[in-house]
Amino acid sequence: MPEKIFKSKRNTSKRSRTFIAIPLPEELKEKISHLVAKLEIQNRSVSWNDPQRAHITLIFLGQIAQERISAAASALKETAQSFSKFQLSTGNLGYFYTGNEEDSSVIYNSVLDEERHLHNLYKRLARNLAAEDFYPPERLNPHITIGRIKKHRDRNVHTNTLEKLIQDETLAGEKVPVETLNMYESLQERGGLVRYRLLRSYPLQ
Repeated sequence: MPEKIFKSKRNTSKRSRTFIAIPLPEELKEKISHLVAKLEIQNRSVSWNDPQRAHITLIFLGQIAQERISAAASALKETAQSFSKFQLSTGNLGYFYTGNEEDSSVIYNSVLDEERHLHNLYKRLARNLAAEDFYPPERLNPHITIGRIKKHRDRNVHTNTLEKLIQDETLAGEKVPVETLNMYESLQERGGLVRYRLLRSYPLQ
């Protein structure tokens, strides 16, 4: 699913590509690493994400002005202070087939929110951000992105490739503790490498 950019009503020249996410424990990142290693043997045309950067994106804020970071952080802090820690669990692998020919398809591990704790947290966070002139989407589809693959001109070939990738491997049933809400800046370095810089971190109660 392509990320949407949310514009605020205020502008400035200096901007940061910013998003809000739930960090993952090292143990789960290690298991994702083993999963990716298996999948990589099957298909080397996939651009696999670095498991050490794996996370659950809540809201992609887009390119926002530096002074707006504090406003978004205020909304994030208020949300974190309103919720107790809880757990999610991992589901099966899946993919997003985007309609835009220029977009890559996303391979992901689904995240299950059976008790709807994350749903309720997201609603509060979205409301708090709206009060600061940010407008996130109404619904959240929680997942952990593990790779991207460029579109094949034949959709059937492309879909078959994706189906084959996800049918045999799974990381279902792993616990995902939700204890912290983080805000990151996404930085692109030389060679196209991307790294995340932690801007804010707020613990749940």
